[in-house]
Amino acid sequence: MRIYFTIFLVLFTIKNFSQWSNGQNAEYVLGEADFTTAVGGLSDKDFNGLFGIALDIAHNKLFISEYGNNRILRFNYPITGNYPTADLVLGQADFTTGAANRGVSCAANTLFSPYGLYLYGNDLWVADYGNSRILRYSNAYNISTNGVDADFVLGQSDFITNTQATVQNGFNQPFDLCIDESGNLWVADCNNNRIMVFQNVYSKSNGANADKVLGQTEFTTAASGTTANSLFSPSGIIVKNGALFVTDVSNCRVLRYDNAVAKSNGAAADGVLGQPDFSSNLVDRGGTADNNTLDWPAGVQMDNSGTLYVIDMGNSRILIFKNAVSKGNGAAADNVLGQPNFTSDVAVTTQSGLNWPWGNIAIDYSNNKILIPDDTNYRVLQFAASSALPVELRTFSANIADKNVKLNWETATEANNYGFEVERLQDNKITRLQNSNWEKIGFVAGHGNSNSAKEYSFTDYKISNGKYAYRLKQIDNDGKYEYSKEVEVEVSTPLDFNLEQNYPNPFNPSTSIKYSVPYESRVKLIVFNTLGEIVKELVSDVKATGNYEVTFNASHLSSGIYFYTLTAQPLNRGESFRSVKKLVLVK
Repeated sequence: MRIYFTIFLVLFTIKNFSQWSNGQNAEYVLGEADFTTAVGGLSDKDFNGLFGIALDIAHNKLFISEYGNNRILRFNYPITGNYPTADLVLGQADFTTGAANRGVSCAANTLFSPYGLYLYGNDLWVADYGNSRILRYSNAYNISTNGVDADFVLGQSDFITNTQATVQNGFNQPFDLCIDESGNLWVADCNNNRIMVFQNVYSKSNGANADKVLGQTEFTTAASGTTANSLFSPSGIIVKNGALFVTDVSNCRVLRYDNAVAKSNGAAADGVLGQPDFSSNLVDRGGTADNNTLDWPAGVQMDNSGTLYVIDMGNSRILIFKNAVSKGNGAAADNVLGQPNFTSDVAVTTQSGLNWPWGNIAIDYSNNKILIPDDTNYRVLQFAASSALPVELRTFSANIADKNVKLNWETATEANNYGFEVERLQDNKITRLQNSNWEKIGFVAGHGNSNSAKEYSFTDYKISNGKYAYRLKQIDNDGKYEYSKEVEVEVSTPLDFNLEQNYPNPFNPSTSIKYSVPYESRVKLIVFNTLGEIVKELVSDVKATGNYEVTFNASHLSSGIYFYTLTAQPLNRGESFRSVKKLVLVK
């Protein structure tokens, strides 16, 4: 039996959250004692030059980067009052020094205008703009000493150089970064007018080459442009569910690349916001602020319901686009924060206003908050949603063994989650578009409220040959609901043995390994370390024709590179099969 996966855009958006009110007040302020003060400083409570914000909900930590003080502050989270005190600093030896590279030279424990931050697992990734490099601090929540060394670098061959370069393994002042669900690193390389992609970044060594570039056709050019294929000072970046969004600052637009990981070098964007087309780049479209204009967009974030948050710096506001992937070119935003309406662009220092915000917005699903870097006001504002943010569905997949379809999904966080109805549709495009003939085949209870990952599964037993689509109907305790994306499977007989790459990879602590058996065989699936020592025997059995999946839990192992091998000896045939693949455990 063979399995095919086809991921579609959400076809039906039933849950219509009124999460935000235009111009609503912030809840708390960091960096200032009240909402009407705007004084920068250098202490364990004050800011000078804000850009990056990253949340580690699992360990109750908040990270904020300051390009003006050349450091990153760590706070305890959640925030429960104004003007909190940081508990750790990175890039400086203490809270009262702020010189670039500590006033000396570039090193593993220094920073020079750090901008974008991103949390992946337990690791903090940093766009160290002034040093033209990307740094990683492993297990950042657990660091107990100020000013420790970073333990990984890209863009430079070592920690003591900071050369600006237009090459495959260099940067020219990168602004922002993110890591997608598959472990690929995406970097907004601002002054090279490009996006650099490092596939499976945890397998890379210091100073490694990028694998792909967007905005340029090759790694040695840096020209700016205003087309679907070019960029002009990209600063903000996020990848969600395969779609890449980039704030193209000097073109006053946000570009969207669908199925971005499959794009070739220099590929064209698929959509644009802030401009009517790919050849326009006027501030506010040559007029004044409105719901479909932008003035120096300088940051972007997306929640897992598909809502896009754009920091519109020049208009001192945040524009909110619901279901952004489906928006047409130049579409209007649905809500605005920082201004009372879409036509106001006044910079202010109030509880509801902003003054040239830019950088990373952080989203807290568990507590229904967002945090915004309000740069020129020297503060971070925390806003509370008026209703729960959706359940964050991290993965949804399917596999087949012996004509049983097993659905697996995982949530990162949950709020108000009653559970999931599982629905099936035998393939028929006409009925699918009419939203008919979907059949409820089961229910799996949710965890209510959770700020940690939760795994779910459901098995559809003994289905006949053919194509099927499955989706999840996630239901809140109050009866509101929304549909997941679909997965599609096809049941047929596999022609060959096959061992697939584990997913996710890198992983922590569990990953899935899939394999196919075309005829009855004695099968072994073994995980071993780099010394060739067996660390886990996952399968040792006779398997019938089919597709299989096994989960490998490595919670007892240390971080590192491991290998897994599949050997199969058919019972009634002479030929055997063996395949080996690499997996990466990151804790």
